[in-house]
Amino acid sequence: MPGSLCRLDFRAFQLRVVRFYRTSVRHALDSTYFVRRVVMNFPQKINLNFVDYMKIEQDFDRAEDGTRQLMNESITTEFKLVDNSDGIYAKRDVYYRNYIYEPDDDALQAFRRPEKK
Repeated sequence: MPGSLCRLDFRAFQLRVVRFYRTSVRHALDSTYFVRRVVMNFPQKINLNFVDYMKIEQDFDRAEDGTRQLMNESITTEFKLVDNSDGIYAKRDVYYRNYIYEPDDDALQAFRRPEKK
């Protein structure tokens, strides 16, 4: 991709009001401002059942027709059932490849008009 990358950080003034504590977006410094990477951190004291920490990372790529495609997604979470105990660490990595944009017959059926009787 031509051009260099720029990093933008967003932080909430009141942590309990906003869902994400810190969001970092890296985009290209060209005329498209295409988002390449997003990192979202949740506040540690957010009111989310049994979740002590959560981070979501997403990497995007551009197809030949300009469509934005999610390539990688990583979710890191630490669960705690009781405050004074050790947590359970979980990480989920998903890799997306070989996107196909040609609809099959079932998908095309949704756009056909129903027959009037």
